[in-house]
Order: sequence, then structure tokens, then C-alpha cells
Amino acid sequence: MARGASRTRKARPGLEPMEGRRLLAGDLALVAGSAVDATDPALPPVAAEQAGVEAQSGIHMMEAPQAASPTPPPVKNFRYVGPRGVRVAVNLVGPGTLAGTRVRDDGALELVYDDTGPSTQILSHATGYAPLAFVKDADVPLDAQAGSGANQVGLAGLRAFNLIDGGTINLIGGVRKLKLNNVGRNTQVFLRELPEVAAARAAQTGRDLTLQEDQQGGISLVLTDGNFFPVFTVTGTEDTGPPPGIRVEVNRILADPIDPQTVVDPQIYGYDPVAGQLLRFDVKSGAVLQSIDVPSIADSAGVALADAGNSRLVVLVGQANLVRAYDAVDGSFVGAFTTDTLASIDSVDGIGTTDYRTILVDASATGPGVAQGINVAASLITGAAVPTTAPFVPTRDFDFLGGATGNPGFDPLVVLGRGFFDQYQPDTEILGGMEINTTQARLTELARVGAPGLPPAPPPGSDEALGSVDQLVARVVGVVDGKNVVNLVNRNTLQGGATVSLNYPNRLAGLSESFRPQLRGSAVFDIQGDTQAFLANDARGLVLNNLGTLYLLGLGRARDSFVAGYPVAHVFIGARQNVRIISSAIRGGTGVRNDIELIPNLPPIGPIFIP
Repeated sequence: MARGASRTRKARPGLEPMEGRRLLAGDLALVAGSAVDATDPALPPVAAEQAGVEAQSGIHMMEAPQAASPTPPPVKNFRYVGPRGVRVAVNLVGPGTLAGTRVRDDGALELVYDDTGPSTQILSHATGYAPLAFVKDADVPLDAQAGSGANQVGLAGLRAFNLIDGGTINLIGGVRKLKLNNVGRNTQVFLRELPEVAAARAAQTGRDLTLQEDQQGGISLVLTDGNFFPVFTVTGTEDTGPPPGIRVEVNRILADPIDPQTVVDPQIYGYDPVAGQLLRFDVKSGAVLQSIDVPSIADSAGVALADAGNSRLVVLVGQANLVRAYDAVDGSFVGAFTTDTLASIDSVDGIGTTDYRTILVDASATGPGVAQGINVAASLITGAAVPTTAPFVPTRDFDFLGGATGNPGFDPLVVLGRGFFDQYQPDTEILGGMEINTTQARLTELARVGAPGLPPAPPPGSDEALGSVDQLVARVVGVVDGKNVVNLVNRNTLQGGATVSLNYPNRLAGLSESFRPQLRGSAVFDIQGDTQAFLANDARGLVLNNLGTLYLLGLGRARDSFVAGYPVAHVFIGARQNVRIISSAIRGGTGVRNDIELIPNLPPIGPIFIP
């Protein structure tokens, strides 16, 4: 460098002192919609002076905004050492998290997933086989069968696991493939075909499908008030590749043997306020299976099944301001609670349970009546009703009649009432039904419909016994020859025609939803949608209910098991003993083919569950 030339000083990185500096603002908006002036009471002059700012300067101190708590990263991997030193790894690939997953004290895994999608894969690896207690979506209860709010999963690869006795796998949000090693006794697996697959297939028909279109052809699924409905279509499908639906692969199913002839027979509770008897009926034969002394305290009553916590199914009997609970299987007394904490409920004359939500109805309340959701488990603990929703009062000239019910796998509640449905008799109250949305914090009306033929409504104060048998609504319409006559109708249209008789002389004031206690000890697979293939090397005590087309049933060996499909297309069983397979349609159209029993117009069974 030439002498006398100026030398350039290079900049050096460093920390600049910040002492004495303040975050200042003059007339700045601290909160959306509000500006701060020199006399803002939020910053008195004393505080300003202490901060080193003149009180009347128009400049105020502001607290720097607190950083929001960072969202924890999704849990993609879960590793642990199980019983007998088995090392286990569960990995989630794609969107979603395994947050909430844990290992119980007995070493069984409770696998919880959330925020997943149809591309999500849950994979498992182990040095042996590990016990699995349950698999569930974080957003829905373990026993939910309606699937509202549940996330989808592409693959549940659980080959490293054995589902323990009493275990449950709930993938009701939708799944493409399930792989599992062994399945124990008293287990439940709830599956549903991915919604977009089922909806696309229904859309290809180019028309709306209803449950009444059930005479010919294969099965499609449509979305009905948030739930799947198996319905028959008259058009065939072209074979362009593998059939659609869920693929299930299991090694061995080792449950208690069942009588496959009795699986389709549901049971139902009814209450007689005259004799003070809670009665359990076989719906098919009408026989009284059990009678429980429940002293009556009112003329009307509401009856429903409900979850009392820990997956214990109870039957509720509501009268006046008291609701009593009994074990649905053995009839033992569980507990009771009053409705005194519910200001709008004076006298219970209807109870309905939709999936896992229970609603009380009071038609005798001042005005058109009222409905309100409760937490049954919490209510039994405290002895007083614990509400889960605000009271709901029907509007637009619809008055409750007291009867209420839900259906397995459906969220809406059905309530009987009086309304004006006949345009030619605008002043005549007609018997009708209302569907109520139960999935939100506030109950809302979904739809209302008049009964077929638009019959005049019964007078206020009439005892209406309303329950359900699988996907049909059941209503006691009278007593003939010493038997309660029960009409079974479509929940959306109130149309039907099927009738069953319950062998009891006094008219029942309440009916429950149906259930099947004979399933206890079995391994239940309840699938809503088409199944591409259900494969297992060995099956004992299997109950497979496929509300859709079962394209392939492949079992190396099967005994003491039951299968229902809508329809069943292909069956391969290497060796079988005491196995019943029923289908809504078979090739040839009649009789029994390849040990598949044809039942024309087979109504949907379930969704089924173990009580």
C-alpha cells in the first residue's frame, strides 16, 4: 500500500449494549380497536415516572408481547421394552402424531393417534410379540361407532402385537388396511372404509341411493346424516382391478366358542310402570328372558342403554326426577341419580343414547318439552345429573311426546312428537319424529317428518315407548292378544312395515336400544363399508359383521364362528366346524351355496358390540 493512502477499517461483528433502552409508543393501539392517549388509566403518572418517562409526554411503556407456547412436535416414534424383554418400536409415517400413547403397568400398549389422514401409516417392529390393550383416535371414545370427528388412517400395521383379552381396536374414522398377529377373547375391532372411497363409489351410480332399494345387485355405501348405510344397487360393477374396500390380515383369532345360530337375535329392555318391572326380551321370539323389580314412581318412563364408565353397559330407567341404572347383562343394581340439578327437567319420560351420548327428555315440561344431554358415569358417581349440553326446546309448533331413542353407529337422536305436517289439515296435529344433532355442546334440530299416512297425534300425556332394533326405530303401538305389538320403521322416514311381538300383557311405557349379550367372550369385527379381503390362519369364536360387500373371506381353519355380509362374494375355508355364513345375495339367487346361507332382504345387523 502506498504511503499516505487511507486505511479502511473493517467492520467487526459484536453485541450492542441495550441497557437503558425501552420499547416506546406514542398513541399506539395496544389492543385491537383501542388506542392509548396521554391520560390512559392503564399507565398512571407514577408508573410512567418510575419508568423514566415523563407522565405527560404522550409516550407510554409497553410490555413486549409474550411469546406463545411452542406447539410440541408430533410424536412419530414410540419405543419401549415389553414383557419378557421384547423390544418394540412403533413408527408413524405421514401426517399425525402418537401423542398419548403409553405402556400400562402390565406391559400392554395403549396406542393413541391423532391428526392422521388416509396417507398415514402406523408401522410396528419387535423382537417378538407384544401385548396390545387398545388402538384409538385421541378425539373419540374407545367404544364410539359413529365416527364423528375421528381421523382416517391408511395402514395400521400391527403385526408385532397380540390384542389381549378385553382389548379394542377402533379405526372408525376410516382405514385402508389392518394387520395384526393374534386376537384374544372378548375383543372388539371397529373398522370403516375410507369415506372418500365409499362416497366416490356411490357417486358413480349417478343417483341418490336409499335403504329401500334393496332388491337386487351388489351393495354400495352412502353417507346418511354422517353415517354409513348399506344399500343395494341394481347396476353391476365392471371388474377393472382389485375390488375396493378394507384389507384385514390376522394370524389367529382365539376367542370363546359361540353359537352362530343366535348371533343375529337382538335383545331389548322394556319397562312396565304398573307392575314395576324392568323386562329383558328376545326380539325374535318375544320371550321374556329376565325380570327386574324396579318400583314405579310415575305413570310414564324412559328406558335406554348407556355406558356407565369403564365400558360397562347399563340400562337406565327414568321416572319423575329419578334415573336408576342396572347392569344390562346380569340385571344387578348399579346406582341412581336425580335430575334436581337440571332446572329444565321436571319429570323424565324419555331417554335415548346415540353412540355414546345419553339424552333425557321431558315432554311434560311447560311448553313443547325439553331435552338435555347428561354424563351418565359422572351422574352415577355424584348422585345428581351432570349436564353435557344446554337444554333444547323444540320450536315451530313441534311438541315432544316423550319417546326417544338412538341407533348404534348413528349420532342423531330420534324423538316422537306432535306437529303440523298435513297441508290439507293445517290445524290438525300429526304424529311425527324429529332428529336432533347430539355432537355439539348445544343440541340442534336436524330434520322432522310426519308419520306415514299422517295419522293424528296421540293426546298430550300419552305414554310413548320408543326404542331401536339395530338400525330401525321400534315403537310400541298397542297390546293385542296379551302381547305388546312393536312396529319397526326407518329412522329417517318412519316408514316400514315389519312388526314384532313381545310376550307381555301390560303395555310397556319405555323401550331401550337393542344389544347382544350372547357376544360376550367372542372376537367381534364390525366393519362399515366394503371389505376387499378378510384373511386369518385360524379363527375360533369369530363374529364378523360386514355392513358392505365382503369380497373374499379366507380362513385356514374356522370353528364356532359367525359371518354376515351384504353380500358375501367369495369364501375359502380350509376346515370348518359349526360356522354360519349369511348373505343378502348369492350367485344362483336361492338356497345355500358353498355353505353361504341366503337371507333375502336381510336387514342390516348392528353395528354390533360386546356389552
